Amino acid sequence: MSGTVVITIGNEYRQDDGAGLAVLRLLDARDLPADRLAHTDGEATRLLGLWQGRDLAVVVDTVHAHPGEPGRIHRLDLAGASLVQGGANTHGLGLGEAVELSRVLDLLPERLVVVGIEGEHFDWGEGLSPAVAAAVPRAAELVREVCRTRARGDRAAR
Repeated sequence: MSGTVVITIGNEYRQDDGAGLAVLRLLDARDLPADRLAHTDGEATRLLGLWQGRDLAVVVDTVHAHPGEPGRIHRLDLAGASLVQGGANTHGLGLGEAVELSRVLDLLPERLVVVGIEGEHFDWGEGLSPAVAAAVPRAAELVREVCRTRARGDRAAR
């Protein structure tokens, strides 16, 4: 398997945690150089299954930051970086643990880019906070840029 996968993470019934799904709704597979668009709850083994064997995986997730700035967008290229700080347990495996598990098992995609949107509200309920809703189109454009840059690089390499 090769190619590009865009993976969004989150729960649209947990307010700003639904930002990933909102980004996915703005992406159009017809003009996006990606082989697959997928949405998941972020469970580690599902993430491994989605990105294993890919040349590029772009993951969009809502993040917490302290101090936070709701709507701020982070772009992380995880070729050599780690998302895990401290320990993990079997009840709390998420994106960071999935990256580290993939690294240990040699299942990381060739390139893994995480687009994180800082959230504000994560309680039960629908709808994004205004700052996060305003960030969604910018995050979608960043995903397009990462995918198109990769596609141009692939064509130049031929």
